[in-house]
Amino acid sequence: MMIRGPLCFPSQYEDISRFAVGITWHGRNLHAVAIFRASDGQLKLLEMGPGGLASQDMEQLRDHTSLHAWAVPHFDDIVLMNIAAYCEAVCLAWPTLEYGFRFAIPEVGMIPTDGCVGFTCSSLVLGLLHGAAAILINYSTWQQRADDGAFHASVYRYLVKERDNIHISQSTLDANQQDVNCLRYRPQEVVAASMLSNPPNDFDPVASLGVCVDLMVRHLKDVAGKRK
Repeated sequence: MMIRGPLCFPSQYEDISRFAVGITWHGRNLHAVAIFRASDGQLKLLEMGPGGLASQDMEQLRDHTSLHAWAVPHFDDIVLMNIAAYCEAVCLAWPTLEYGFRFAIPEVGMIPTDGCVGFTCSSLVLGLLHGAAAILINYSTWQQRADDGAFHASVYRYLVKERDNIHISQSTLDANQQDVNCLRYRPQEVVAASMLSNPPNDFDPVASLGVCVDLMVRHLKDVAGKRK
């Protein structure tokens, strides 16, 4: 396992020239986000929220203490530029996007699914990269873990409970219910994969480094909490 890229921190956001994978907190869970520089030069954040895709300017989030760290995936600069352009296109098109992605080579892009991959914050980031023909992980090596189903089930229960508050459609609820038995790509592992050289990387090195990313981000959260 060769680590090429550093895990960077909020004070360094201006160093992002094209694209980075960020990790934040959503309630008690880690949350993966895409950070990209738009054609107007502004940094923007694109994420999967409970009601669907959401984007906002990074300038509005400078004091957001849950934004803990980020890493730039190890692709050539031209590829990172294409990813940023793809993210910007998604921001413009998001009201018409369907639920989910299909990761199928040679097909790339955002393709409606029937719940076969699990639509989460992490699969959104992976899908954005995939849509720009930048493959971060070897999907065929990914492993189902014992608590994957419990996580997806908790997401489904939350959406059912909050459906009126977040205006979620029945079709999205139905698709999410089908995701309960899907394997899971975890936020800390998407960041870890961005730190490793020579993508796409297999499950084992990504999961191992993901444990370290998880511990570091939890420590940063504890430190930030003690400063309040």
